[in-house]
Amino acid sequence: MAVNSAKKLDGKLLELSVERLIKSCGFKPVTHDGLYVQQNGSGLRWVNGKGSSHDADVLLEPPFQPPFCYPTRLLVECKNLRQSVGLPLVRAGFGLREDINGFEVVTKDHLTQRRNTRRNVLAVEIRNRFQYQVAVASASGFTKPAIEFAINNKIPLIDVSRIVPGIELDLNEISRYSDQSKRLLLDYVNSKGFISIEDSIDPPSGLDTATVEVSAFNRLARKLSSVEEQIIVGSMESGEILFLVANSTTKNNLLELQLSNSSIIRCDIYYEDNSEKWRLVIPEIPGKEELTLDFVLPYYFFQAWANSSFDESFAIDMKEDLMKNITLYTIIHERVVVIRMYLGESWLREMRRLRELRRT
Repeated sequence: MAVNSAKKLDGKLLELSVERLIKSCGFKPVTHDGLYVQQNGSGLRWVNGKGSSHDADVLLEPPFQPPFCYPTRLLVECKNLRQSVGLPLVRAGFGLREDINGFEVVTKDHLTQRRNTRRNVLAVEIRNRFQYQVAVASASGFTKPAIEFAINNKIPLIDVSRIVPGIELDLNEISRYSDQSKRLLLDYVNSKGFISIEDSIDPPSGLDTATVEVSAFNRLARKLSSVEEQIIVGSMESGEILFLVANSTTKNNLLELQLSNSSIIRCDIYYEDNSEKWRLVIPEIPGKEELTLDFVLPYYFFQAWANSSFDESFAIDMKEDLMKNITLYTIIHERVVVIRMYLGESWLREMRRLRELRRT
């Protein structure tokens, strides 16, 4: 995530924002090994692929690894454009994933060893192997062809503007800062991290906020810190990723549920009329008020619902077919919390019964 030019400050801030959002859900940075994953002195990382090495904007690994598959890693390509990210860039992400996962070390010695079918040793390199997922993040959304390609090729798309409101406007304003301001802010970020200058305990002496533009920088840093405290990632059976927002009470209660071995919880899902803003509700926790987590419906889910004229039956079917099981991931008080939510059959039947009553 290094930036060699002050002109790319806004791009680095997007990368830092994406990394912090995902890390706040339990993911950890990948440690470079100096060979297969490399990092230079300014922080830029490369991952070796079959045909080339590739720089990694964000490189993380999940909080736990499932059995019967190679350990996974997540590489996120971050695109800060003035227009929606189109098909070519998402297609490039697909090629990147194929090249990295196709990488293998096969030497001439290995080829020679294969001639002997009675050999005592395996003709393979002894090393750690990983399965990489490549996602694409954008501050300005994605075009329809890009979304279609991503869905059909299982490439996660992260529209950061739907998670951090107004980030595209803030980054656009930062991109218009003077070169001097960008250089000073870049030095500040490299030494202190992406935090508001006004909130910094030890702001750099060379950064005079009276002469350097900082308003959008500070605004975005504070937004990001606020979202970090509330964000929870939800993984759906459809493969879609939800970014849910919860207050501190809800997050603390989720931690209590996990500590009490209640890791599978029934939930309900509601929506506002004709809106992409939906809500997950946990109604039955002894001694607790119902817990709520707000989220924005994935773009193509919302478009399909809109094309049905926001039909209530379509929404219920979508809940049952695509949202029946959602696994939540977050970090609360430095503990990784993983809870599986499910929609109850009786609740779904009741929703259908009420729908029929409204129709009569």
